[in-house]
Amino acid sequence: MLNTLTFPGLEDLVRLKPGQVMALTGVTPTLAAAVAAIAAREGRKTLLIMDNDLKAARAADDVRQLTGGQGAFLPGGEIDLTRAAGSRESSWRRLEALSAVTAGEVPVLCTGAEAMALRMGRPEPFRAACVTLKTGDVFSPASLTQRLTRMGYERVGMVEGKGQFALRGSILDVYPPALSQGLRIEFFDDEVDSLREFDCISQRSLGEASEARLTPACETLLDEKEYAAAAAKMRELLAGEAAAAPETEPVLFDSLPPLPEDDEDDAELFDRAVAPALREAKYREAETSEKARRTERLLADADLMESGIPFRRMRAWITLLTDHTATVCDWFRPDLILMCEPDKLRTRTGERLQGFAEDLASAIARGEAVPEQEGLLTDWEGVLRETEG
Repeated sequence: MLNTLTFPGLEDLVRLKPGQVMALTGVTPTLAAAVAAIAAREGRKTLLIMDNDLKAARAADDVRQLTGGQGAFLPGGEIDLTRAAGSRESSWRRLEALSAVTAGEVPVLCTGAEAMALRMGRPEPFRAACVTLKTGDVFSPASLTQRLTRMGYERVGMVEGKGQFALRGSILDVYPPALSQGLRIEFFDDEVDSLREFDCISQRSLGEASEARLTPACETLLDEKEYAAAAAKMRELLAGEAAAAPETEPVLFDSLPPLPEDDEDDAELFDRAVAPALREAKYREAETSEKARRTERLLADADLMESGIPFRRMRAWITLLTDHTATVCDWFRPDLILMCEPDKLRTRTGERLQGFAEDLASAIARGEAVPEQEGLLTDWEGVLRETEG
């Protein structure tokens, strides 16, 4: 199919040099995926940008069909500003794509406008944390579990999902986000005796594996020397936010009206004045107490980070924890960037920036974020600056 596809400008587009820009009209999203596949066949690492994740996922499917599996999809992912329970499926899909990118296995990366506007952690700490194991390698279980913890994995009694590991005697079960099944590592003293996939539901071992690549369960990692300074910066911001909080309302007894005289209607006065003031005071007290608990949990995250362990919502704090952030282009480093329907990309970037500002304001009011996090997303001009060259 790719051999039969031809239209004016296609060859010029595929052979563009760094810094050159070219526009083509009449290119549908499906045709854009085909152009990306042709560019990949010509040896050009290609980044295909669509205005939303749904179109980007479909484009990645098209590229895989046309090339035999050379396309990957990087979702924008939710920016986790709250501790409310939610699905981590988008995070696992991002980690799957980023793991493949750092391994050099992706000729075509398809993504949306939201991912392009997002500030990310750098790829170097992520790549350095990856571990490749083979049968016969010498690697003590204790050191490997410590390394998994620093890679963002959660230690559990029994592995039931991605991002978890469990150590039982000489057997280490771990489920890397980039794999479709869990991995069972059996040790003989400090030597890797066997590697097998296993089913998390039945816990039964499956086929043997000759080698396995353990990738981080958190995309936002720092250099080892950066964690202490990042924790101190996070505590400083939280302390500043607490100091800037408005003063609390007067105590309950000061705000209540005087007691009614004997000749006044007690029930009416209670309904109109006392009861509302009482409810308001209880509400203020509960709100203040809840904000204090949320701040304490964020401070606990800072303590965790100081010990070199990333916390779950670290991606939402990355621009405050380090001066060295990255973008999709820093992770993938494409030879060619295809922007499908740039007007829609610009509109979507602006909408996402506005939506994030509203989410951030709400999180700040709840005591779960600080104003300085507004730099986590950039505008359309920022996206264009990142893609120059």
